[in-house]
Amino acid sequence: MERWYAGLLGTGVDCIGVDLGSQLNKFVVLKRKGDRYILKDWGVEPGPSRFHAETFSTPNPHKPRLSRWLNKRFSGSGLGLSVSGPRVIVKRLELASMSEEDIREHLRWELDRYISLEMGEVLWDIHVPFSSCPDASQPMQVLLVAAQKDWLESRISNFKENKIRFVDIDAFALTNLVTEIYGAETPRLLAHIGPSGMLLLVIHHGEVVLYREVPFAVEWYGDLVDQIRGSQVSSLSQKPLDVSAKMLWEPFLEEVNGHIRTLLFECAETGPSPAIGEVVLSGGYAVIEGMALWFSQRLGLSVKVVDPFQMIEVPTTFRRDPDFLSAVPLLGVAAGVALRVNTQN
Repeated sequence: MERWYAGLLGTGVDCIGVDLGSQLNKFVVLKRKGDRYILKDWGVEPGPSRFHAETFSTPNPHKPRLSRWLNKRFSGSGLGLSVSGPRVIVKRLELASMSEEDIREHLRWELDRYISLEMGEVLWDIHVPFSSCPDASQPMQVLLVAAQKDWLESRISNFKENKIRFVDIDAFALTNLVTEIYGAETPRLLAHIGPSGMLLLVIHHGEVVLYREVPFAVEWYGDLVDQIRGSQVSSLSQKPLDVSAKMLWEPFLEEVNGHIRTLLFECAETGPSPAIGEVVLSGGYAVIEGMALWFSQRLGLSVKVVDPFQMIEVPTTFRRDPDFLSAVPLLGVAAGVALRVNTQN
């Protein structure tokens, strides 16, 4: 997304990563000290994207701290944003082999072939994986990312006085997070599971090789997972699911498993070589007790749940805070953005 705005993109350090979600906004503030990252602050706050203190009078378990960080204007520091939602579109294109400059020129003239006119004016960018360098007889795989211009400008308008380094999307923020934690050599499938669906990514050499958004077949999965997760968080000991919850829970797992298997099959046919080495789960709906083991047994692969703070030193005060422990699965995108800001300072 680095060419959306010349003024926005690329223009002892505190760096903030902000995840502007459709319902919640999450942020992570990091300090880099040598080769270490230290968590200075975090937050989960209700949307939309106006971060003035009076906006957060609605009761919620997390204090509205982001506005205070924004008011500091990040002297000598930086800010990264990630946006998501129905007004952000990612499409995988197969194009004849050409230079990136020629791809951009082609899209300037032919964008309406790929983006519906209902989107109106859009801001767009492309991602060309290094692995997509076939000979002239093979098509190139290109990711086209577009966002509705008015919507995007509205979402980021309250941040323009800060030093915005880049505007990202969730897929690239999560790719950065997973690569920072686990390295870039092994091809991995990331399943980011939310209340209404999944974001499936194949990540290799620090890049998105395959991208897939999948909505869930039924709307109540999110409510089911919320209830189970809430019960686990509030209980000192993990309780087995009752019969009724288990009957509803297993179809959810089977649907997720089916989508992962479909993408694994596609990767076996056309994906990176070597084959997918492991599956990584992320998101607020990927942390139910026993999920990783359940998938590992059925997929025949190593499956792990990502800890966004595995590479980050977390103060004891946060580690003992039940609100923080509950929010950790929601902070992956913001952590990935903050880590990228740190690498650009």
